[in-house]
Amino acid sequence: MRAIVKKYAWLILLQGAAALLLSFAMVRGVAIVSGAVDALLAGEAVRPAAYAPPLLAFTLLAVLAAYVKSSSGKGAAVGILGDCRRAVMAKLPRIAYAYYDQNGTGKVVSRLISDVKEAEKFFSDILLEIIGTIATGLVTFVYIFQINGWLLFAVAVSYPFVLASVKVISKRVLQLARQRKSYIDAETAKVYDVIGGMEIVRSYELADVMAKRLADATADVFGVEVKRARITSYMEALRMLLKWIPGIICLATGALMVARGAITTGELMAFLLLTERAFDALSGLPYCLNEAADAAVALERLDGLLHAPEEESGGLTEPGGGDTAVEFAGVSFAYDEKPVLHELDFCIKRGEKVAFVGQSGSGKSTVFKLICGFIRPDGGAYRLFGRDFAEYDVAAAREHIALITQEAFLFPASVAENVGYGRPGATQAEIEAACRSANIHDFIMSLPEGYATLTGERGVKMSGGERQRLTLARAFLKNADILLLDEPTSSLDAANERLLSEAVAGLPPDKTVIYIAHRLSTVAGCDRIFYLEDGAIKEAGTHAELLRLNGGYARLYHAWEDTEDKE
Repeated sequence: MRAIVKKYAWLILLQGAAALLLSFAMVRGVAIVSGAVDALLAGEAVRPAAYAPPLLAFTLLAVLAAYVKSSSGKGAAVGILGDCRRAVMAKLPRIAYAYYDQNGTGKVVSRLISDVKEAEKFFSDILLEIIGTIATGLVTFVYIFQINGWLLFAVAVSYPFVLASVKVISKRVLQLARQRKSYIDAETAKVYDVIGGMEIVRSYELADVMAKRLADATADVFGVEVKRARITSYMEALRMLLKWIPGIICLATGALMVARGAITTGELMAFLLLTERAFDALSGLPYCLNEAADAAVALERLDGLLHAPEEESGGLTEPGGGDTAVEFAGVSFAYDEKPVLHELDFCIKRGEKVAFVGQSGSGKSTVFKLICGFIRPDGGAYRLFGRDFAEYDVAAAREHIALITQEAFLFPASVAENVGYGRPGATQAEIEAACRSANIHDFIMSLPEGYATLTGERGVKMSGGERQRLTLARAFLKNADILLLDEPTSSLDAANERLLSEAVAGLPPDKTVIYIAHRLSTVAGCDRIFYLEDGAIKEAGTHAELLRLNGGYARLYHAWEDTEDKE
């Protein structure tokens, strides 16, 4: 954020200069009127022609300064927020996978919405007001000092208590702003979870449970808002102090000095007019500090997002030679110091079809995350095509890997767009060829709008099997060397499972296919199967070999068979 703000510092400085010029023009205009009043009270002839030209000149100068102040302030706000949005949007896809694991989608979305909004309010309104207040106070007090030093002293003695109160309040407001942001993050995350899991909420009659969760989150935010409201009420009283107490002191001091002949009546009038304007501006300072505290927290959090660690990346863009596709040598990994994988060793050849099976929590999905480079090993080495993955440029490495997840995620776009994401720039003919290979072309053509049909949010307008085959077509279009299939048939019926299996079987023989599967019929034909248990490979071999071994895989397979028979 500092670099972005620094880029537009000249506009902020121009805004400050324009604010000083505006205050100067205002003070000089009041001084001209003050001189005219003194001349009039002294019985001198006051000729409008002598006062009107300079008064008009300073009025025009004030109008011009006001325009420059406003336009430069708004220009800085638009520029800073525009660059900030672009920087955040460019950063999101590059942030390390672990960041999203730790923070969750709701918190990230909250930062994108509420924090950017707070920052926008600060740069477009609050900063403008703060600069104007400082400029008004500075120029006014310099002019008051020129009239009489004792008048400035009268202003100065009015403020120590008030400024001390502002300092204490601003510290407390900053604490509450951080707490408020934290609670809003939690509230947003829970709302996001409820909306995303609406089918589960409805099917399990969890409306009351979820309503209570949301109410609790809202209560936390409400509690902070109540505290902020109390401070705001105190600020209102403080505002009255800032406006009236200094005004009364200055009026009394000025009247006394006029009586003693230390200043003229015109100077008293100018003094009161200017102090009224200055006090009116300064009285809004506590509110500005309140809003600035929110903005400070928002900018702090946006800065944290912009400096979040990105994926580590080497410079290698071409894969190594040899016949090895994926190799793990003593790979270990832990989530938050909880071990998940323990010194995993395996080697997968190019063109092999292998599978990882095991009970939930055995580490299968973690293996896929490591292969994709979403996470990095805590120990041991992971080699892709014979080279350590850390040596690769991450984007270049992933060009050789296509992942199909269990959820079969689709973007809210057309069928053609969703498949086309596999290789941006692909022609319609290439997209259709990939869909034919995935056994989904005929279904697409049966839709009223064909490839232009919108899939809906997360592919809601498609069945599970249709979504899965569309993601398979996307992977086929990518034409990657390695295809990762994470539970691809877990939610499919027999017909869709057969179609998907036929599509995968039709891949060229040089393509490496790696499965994770609970439906073991999917992996029975694999060249090798790795049976995982507690983060370690306990058994490895073909389906027939593992059944003859009569170990963990055999028990898992027979249990699955029993379940299938009952269905």
